[in-house]
Amino acid sequence: MKPLLAVAGLVAAAALAPQPAEALQAPTLTAVATPDASYPQEVALNGDSEDIEFVVTSTEATTVTTTATGAGLSVTPRAPQPVTAGRQEGFRVAVTATTPGMHSLTVTFSAPGATPVAVTLPYVFAEGSPLPPSGGSLAGRSYGWMGSQNYMEGSTRATDLLSFVNDSYAYVGLPPAGLPTCKAAGKGCEPYSYDPATGVVQVGDDIVGKVLGEALATDGWIVADEQVPEQFASYTASDPLTFPDAGTRLSGRWHYRYHNYPVGIWAQSLTLRKDGSYDLYFQVEDRGEHHHYVGRYTVGRHGRITFKAHGSVVEKGTLALVGARLGEPKPKKLGLWLVLSGVKGKHGDGNRLDPVRK
Repeated sequence: MKPLLAVAGLVAAAALAPQPAEALQAPTLTAVATPDASYPQEVALNGDSEDIEFVVTSTEATTVTTTATGAGLSVTPRAPQPVTAGRQEGFRVAVTATTPGMHSLTVTFSAPGATPVAVTLPYVFAEGSPLPPSGGSLAGRSYGWMGSQNYMEGSTRATDLLSFVNDSYAYVGLPPAGLPTCKAAGKGCEPYSYDPATGVVQVGDDIVGKVLGEALATDGWIVADEQVPEQFASYTASDPLTFPDAGTRLSGRWHYRYHNYPVGIWAQSLTLRKDGSYDLYFQVEDRGEHHHYVGRYTVGRHGRITFKAHGSVVEKGTLALVGARLGEPKPKKLGLWLVLSGVKGKHGDGNRLDPVRK
């Protein structure tokens, strides 16, 4: 029988001995695209590359290598990248289209001892591609975006609306005096195509998206962020808008104020009453220009709103009511968009105003 100290020494030595490579736990990789792989993403056609982003997780510390394939695409993966066990790590591949249209991209992530993981993006859209045939209509849907346009030296407010006017055209921008009828391309009216089977929509030759129930995932619609940097910005629009019918009367108070560098209409306050009276205040640029009107308002077709003071028109514009579901506006709860365009109803600017609760 061996002495106990000798046995203890053998056990300690075994514990300290290096484990064979076969005994180490093989890493398990997971990878997802951001945004979701099923959402269309836009890249330049024979231009500067656009990064498409992924999040990779490994159960063990390792080094992950990226490879990619896609007909009609030029793809440059980054160098192999270390990952920490259990931690989400960002990966990017630089993509440019070499041919027009919609392309499929498959990106594969691999690591020593791990089963490779592939992510396929079926809708990589080349900017400037011709419109495919349409198989459906999005008429009546409208969405708004309000944020900041970021430059290297700062940021300013930025707003936009995307409204599907009829079976053939969408209006891109802030409609100055009611939503246009859009019978031909031009002046903000863009042809669009929609595939109900996939949910994919293309507006003009530079906006792509996918219908997600009440919402719309987009790429190339809102302004890109120079600080990222990026050429095309993705955005999922929810809270669909409704342009009120002629004769609509509302009751409530709404307000908006931008707190960074003032550009355009950066402050608005609006009170509407069921008796047709109103109180409107707004500020423009950084020159101290401000306007305050009280009087009567009327709502015309397609959300056109006219403000009068002392019997004369002082502002024309567009009213769009925010809702959580299509065709169910809730301006007292979710707010409204107010676009103002002066006496002549040209060159509108405006914002989404939040309800003021007493």
